[in-house]
Amino acid sequence: MISHFIFPRIKHIASLNNLSSIPSLIIKIANEKGIESGLSEKTLRKVISNPESVTASSLKKYQQFILELAPSGLENIPDKSKQLSENTVTLAHLEWLGLITNFRYRQAYPQTITYIELLLEKEAELLCEMKSCMESPDKAFLNVIDSELIKDLISDIPDHKNKLLSQLEEGLNPLVDNQISREWLELLAHTLINLVLRILAYAEIERLHDLSIEGNNKIKSYVPSILPKIHEDGSLVLPLKKVFKLWKQACDFRSWDEMAETMLGDADVEDKTRKLKGWVAGEHRPDDQTIYDWWQLSLKKRVVGYHCEAIGYDLFKISAFLDKLIIDVIKNPYLEFDSVFIFDSFQCFNRHYTELQRTP
Repeated sequence: MISHFIFPRIKHIASLNNLSSIPSLIIKIANEKGIESGLSEKTLRKVISNPESVTASSLKKYQQFILELAPSGLENIPDKSKQLSENTVTLAHLEWLGLITNFRYRQAYPQTITYIELLLEKEAELLCEMKSCMESPDKAFLNVIDSELIKDLISDIPDHKNKLLSQLEEGLNPLVDNQISREWLELLAHTLINLVLRILAYAEIERLHDLSIEGNNKIKSYVPSILPKIHEDGSLVLPLKKVFKLWKQACDFRSWDEMAETMLGDADVEDKTRKLKGWVAGEHRPDDQTIYDWWQLSLKKRVVGYHCEAIGYDLFKISAFLDKLIIDVIKNPYLEFDSVFIFDSFQCFNRHYTELQRTP
């Protein structure tokens, strides 16, 4: 079974769901269904976060476990790809089905779940078609790039598609070893970013809709304001830093030192300021529970002129997720990308969010 195709592994979206808690939730659901994994929670964590660190036997047990755990999400896969094998379903696909099972269990994000299932169905169908013609790499490549799913995700980067088609005419096929071009790698990165941010846009609309019902007024999304940015000198402004700056402004702090004074714990102000500035600079990532407690017990009551839940802990989680996605894609030492191009890909969130708001 291959690791992933278009959908990324669950570890890439773990910042939205607390990586350490995913195995616990999976085990809880499995226990309710009477399904044994044969793996400890510690091993499950290893498989999700770093599958290369476990034995082949443990990985095989995990694959079989996920197949048993999430069959309810597989009935929508087209008939020609219902047979679960290495040719039709990726490990990432099964993990996303497990995540869907978790969301259904929590009764969360129903419309987003339906949309993810539709995309997973399209991915399984495309992978099946692609595998069926791998003896003809050129045909397989055209099947991929002209498929409904990929065509939609790369509609805003036509130059990359045209360049790849020209390379194909010259005898260069990115599906063949040693013929992978930068345009292909950038297209794949853009596809992954576009796919995940479209799902995020769905989830953000549902989240804010629920908040709007509670407060009986329409609430603005602040995700567009925390999207990553790259300056002309090449320096990066990551989402997490933007969230802290937004909180600083919303709470009317005059300086980072003043903001740090409100942090919980017995450390002196100097140490707290050093820690906060380290978070803002991206030197290290803050602990989720620390931020949750700080927001709930201290910052939230200081907010003026903003909807607390719209800019609160959930926005922090989104920023941490985006930071992780950026690091995985842009800072991968084995891949060379045009950073400006990749950062521009993150702006697709605005288009998806606007389009989905217009959808009845």
